[in-house]
Parts: sequence; structure tokens; C-alpha cells
Amino acid sequence: MAPGRMKRVFTVVFLFATGLAAADGRANILAWPGKPLPRPPQRDITGIVALPTHDRACPVCGFVIAVPEPEKLMRGAGGEEPPPEWEMDMAEQDADLCPHPDRKKLAYQADILVCPSCGLAAKTGDFFSLTDPGLRAWALERLRPNIRAAQRQLLGKRGDQMTGEECAAFFNRQEELPDRLRTEQARATYAALRAPRLVQAEMNWRSAWAARRELTLPPGEKALAATAKNLREKLERQTAPPGGVEELIAALVLLQGKNRAGRERLAGAELCASLMLLAGLYARHGDREAADETLVRLRAVAGERYARAEQDPLWPATPSRASGPEREKALEDLRDGLEREAGMRRLLLAGEGDLLSRAAGLLKDALAAGEFDGDPERAVFYSYLIGEFLRRSGALPLAAEWFKAVQGLTAGADPLHARSASQLEAVSIQAGDRANLLSAIGRDGELFEKLRAICNNAAKIADSQPRGE
Repeated sequence: MAPGRMKRVFTVVFLFATGLAAADGRANILAWPGKPLPRPPQRDITGIVALPTHDRACPVCGFVIAVPEPEKLMRGAGGEEPPPEWEMDMAEQDADLCPHPDRKKLAYQADILVCPSCGLAAKTGDFFSLTDPGLRAWALERLRPNIRAAQRQLLGKRGDQMTGEECAAFFNRQEELPDRLRTEQARATYAALRAPRLVQAEMNWRSAWAARRELTLPPGEKALAATAKNLREKLERQTAPPGGVEELIAALVLLQGKNRAGRERLAGAELCASLMLLAGLYARHGDREAADETLVRLRAVAGERYARAEQDPLWPATPSRASGPEREKALEDLRDGLEREAGMRRLLLAGEGDLLSRAAGLLKDALAAGEFDGDPERAVFYSYLIGEFLRRSGALPLAAEWFKAVQGLTAGADPLHARSASQLEAVSIQAGDRANLLSAIGRDGELFEKLRAICNNAAKIADSQPRGE
């Protein structure tokens, strides 16, 4: 890693608050407007055999879907009161509010329902009302081929021998469908429906979050999975509780360096696992450039070849009891697999950036169209998200302006005020000397004026209300 990048990482540790533990009552955890904080807790899924479901026919193709009932995992307030509405558990929260659930909690977007036969996807509350004939024809033409191709890819060679009906039946448990597929199908559905801009923006950021959570998964190569798990546990023991993202990045960068004797601390499987882990942490941090550089380095390491297989640092990761030729083949397969996975994760990273950029654009359109008029709390909250989505998609100068706008419209005690200050500092660190943060604002300047008008009008209305003695 270049010296400039190393310096930047350690500066980030103190100034860039992104990975936040969701301990109840912590002031720096942001809540969505109208949502309770602390959030309602979930029961552990380890205590149930399967998520409860009920059967209901898809309004497009008639396939009988096993509809999950995740609200039954929520803990109610006691007595006869029903449990609160389900939302994904949040053991940690990224700066753009992306939740990362605890390993013992339901870890997929269960409030989005997908038909495993035709691919129609929408929020559970909307799904069964989607009966328009035009939508039916579109879903069968556009959504079904996409989900069927994804299902066959997930099934591997077995999928080539299965009929479409057999594929749909196999995936008729919602947890069997990857969240990235689930959210992408929903994003396409709501775009086709020309749903309100805020709804479409949400589908884009949920798709981006699903991609990010996939970027944080352990290596797909079995030979490295245990190594990555041990490395993560080692890092968490070395960092101060709760071992946030910035502390983990700094510790991992240090671990990837050289010891006092000038030797690399990590090599072979440990180095590859650490690079994959670091890329995921940078993605959570919102530094896509650093994440991509790390994956490029991983691909280069995976592409190395040695004159003798026994000299290869990855040789110990191959089956020790296999014959020489078998181990050499396993080594080549491992390196090929790592190259593919590095490439796939780079595509995920790029896709996440594109989705967040679209979400920011849709939120701007919603603000311009008056969807937040009369509601300054929501207007300022989503303006913060615009800034954060722009930062994560690489539009650093505009992101800085949005954070400044939020700062100017919030008081020091408002969590958004402190968070905007932190993220504005993050933008400066990311940009360094490579970007001009005083570049032209363009159309966004008009949106800042509208945002100020929404807040000022609300203040005038509040001042005109009669006050009690």
C-alpha cells in the first residue's frame, strides 16, 4: 500500500465515524423520521425451526408463494399488544444508515416479497395489489428470464437439468434468494410502476446496501473461509470494543505491513483473506477508491505464479494429503477462483456506487417536486442521505455542499449536525489534493434554496402559533 494511503487510513480512524455499533440509546445512531429509537428488538432465529409462512397466490402468474411472517420474530411490548412491524436487525450501522444484522438475527430483506416463478418483487404490503394486466405482461417478459437465469446460476450444473417449475419450487423459501437479487427485482418493479420518487430511491439504496453486505461476506473459496474467520476474530480482539470499522481498517492495514525484521507479516492465504476483508471494510467506510485498489491488489496476488508449486505461499492452503499433481491442480483452481472473486467483487462495488448515485438523483427530484414540502425534518434528513450517497458514489465536491447545507439548517444538539460535520471532514480526507471542493454547484444550488425555504416556512408557522402561559 502506498505511503499516502497509509497516512490517510490512520487519519480516518479519528475523523471518519462510519461503522457505528447500534447499542440502545447511543446518540450517534440515526433513526429514520417517524421510526422509534431504540429500535424494536428481534428474537434470535437460533430458537426457531423455520420462519413461519402462509401460502398465497402470486397476482401475476398464480404461483403459490410461501409468504414469510417475519413480524412473528419481533418482540412486542408485552401483554396482548401485537409485536411491532418487522425491520432488519441492526447490530451495526454505516454512515448512510445501512444496517448490518447480528449473525443470530434474520439477515435478509424479509419485507420484500419475490415470486420465485415470475420474478415479481415488491414490498409485502404492495405485492398482492399488483394486478394490472400491463404489469403482468411486462413481468413475464422482463422479470421471469432474469430470476430464472439467477436461479440456474445459483443451482450450478444441477440447474441445467431442472425445469422452470422445479426451479421455482426449489426457491420457494424467501431466504434461499440472495438479497441482491431480491432488491434488484423490486427496484425494477417499482421503476416500471413509475412509483413515487422516494419509493424508487429507497429501492435503489436497498439494492446498494445488499451489494455492500455481500462485499463483506467471507471468501467464497473454502480454503480461505476459515482463515478469514480467524483473522477477523484476531482483529476484533486487538481493537477496542466495539471494534468499529475504522479501528478494524487501521489494524488490518498495520497487519498487512512488515515487521521489525522487514518481513511481511501476512502471506499466502492470510494475505488474500485480509485483502478481501479490507475491501469489504473500505466499502462500509464509503471509500470506493480504496476498496477497488484493494481488490485490484488481490487480483494481482492471485495471478502470481511460481516456478515450483511448493514455493507458492498458497501451497499450504491446498489439501496436504493429496498427491503432488492433485495439489498442483488444487493450487491452480484456488488462484483462478480468487481472480474471479476479486473481479466479481469489483463489479459489486461499481454497481453499489451506481445505485447510490441513482438514489441521490431520485431524492433530489423528490425534493424539487415538493414531496418534502411542509416537513422540514424529512427534508433535512433526506438531504443528509443525498450528501452521503454522493460521497459514496465519488461525487465529493457536491457531497461536501450537501453536508454544509444540512449543517447550516440543524442545531448543534441534532445528531444530523454532528454527523454532517464528520462526513464533511471525511470528504476532505478522501479528496485530498485531487479534487476541487469549490467546484460549481449547478442545479443543486436551487435545491439548497428550496431546502432553506421549507425549513424557514416551518419556523414561521411555529412562531405564529399561540403559546400557552
